[in-house]
Amino acid sequence: MNGYNRREISANIRVIRAALKLRQSMIRINPTARLKMAAGIFAKGTLLSLLLSLPLALNLSCTPVSSYDSQAQIDARRRIAKSDEKYSTHIKFKRYKIGRLHIAVWKPRLTGANMAAWTDKISTDAISQAKNSIDRSSTAQTKIPLIIFSHGSGGINTQSKFIMESFARAGYLVIAPNHKDATLTGLSLRPDFTFPDAADWTDHTFEDRREDIVELIKSLHEDTGWNDQIDWSRLVLSGHSLGGYTVMGMAGAWPSWKIDGIKAVIGFSPYSEPFAIHGDLKALNVPIMYQGGTKDHGITPSIKKDGGVYSQTPAPACFVEFDHVGHLGWTNFDRDKVKQHLIDYYALYFIDRYVNNKADMPPLTKLDGVTDLEIK
Repeated sequence: MNGYNRREISANIRVIRAALKLRQSMIRINPTARLKMAAGIFAKGTLLSLLLSLPLALNLSCTPVSSYDSQAQIDARRRIAKSDEKYSTHIKFKRYKIGRLHIAVWKPRLTGANMAAWTDKISTDAISQAKNSIDRSSTAQTKIPLIIFSHGSGGINTQSKFIMESFARAGYLVIAPNHKDATLTGLSLRPDFTFPDAADWTDHTFEDRREDIVELIKSLHEDTGWNDQIDWSRLVLSGHSLGGYTVMGMAGAWPSWKIDGIKAVIGFSPYSEPFAIHGDLKALNVPIMYQGGTKDHGITPSIKKDGGVYSQTPAPACFVEFDHVGHLGWTNFDRDKVKQHLIDYYALYFIDRYVNNKADMPPLTKLDGVTDLEIK
């Protein structure tokens, strides 16, 4: 049953039946009361849960076959869906409070052969040649590298679980704080990829997000339970959308935000237009990877265009663009396993190359599903 047991399907059928009863009752009430009720349901995330559970209850794939899919892509999805349970290991996150911050934590668990098995799930000639080059020996050390993730505007610290889990499976400790703009459901009513007036942004814009990360790092240092686990010489900052803006600023794109000790930065569709206009991208002195998508119309074009963010960024830097990936492609709302594994693969390759100093890794190549790859 596509990986879902009878109990899960029965539970989701009950949810849908309840939704149908609710719909029937709403038909009998006046429009104003109906609107208020719908708003309340949405605010609590109930509507979102119903929408996401519908494909499961009806035993449908969460990623429908589209007209642009080749037969090879369709076969790849079926192969991955079939083998996903066999190869993947779900790493549950835990919630903590450190200082004033609420954080989600994914602790590393798997190494070696498990990573090779994960890589086989998107088997291509290029990956088959490269998979053995990714060394997970770091997890055998006493201290482990840390990746801090900053969520998008109106998002939540658990909004990109598939990426966080892949980092943890690869041997990294992952910590994601909630910023004050976080929402209960992780679904913003004001999409952060439509920010207007980038020219009006300054280093005071969303500086509270920088303060959150600075406080998180300070609190982790002061807590021996955390500090004793972390290899601070291998600190990675990553973020999606406004979270990408946050970590880029801290790497030097806003000089007043810059902090020391960052080993590398990854921006998943990072909102970076303000830096291209009047930031200081040339001050970025750590390796940085930009990830974008052909359907990420609000952000990716400003990164890849001539004279844009990537061209202003000094080496070492990398830009990768995924085919038919939109702005939410890096979050839990896009369940295309093929795209998810590509996103994970390129991010992990980049981290291994620059955080674990694997200079002898084979060159990064443009795989199926990648429309653009630039490295400098």
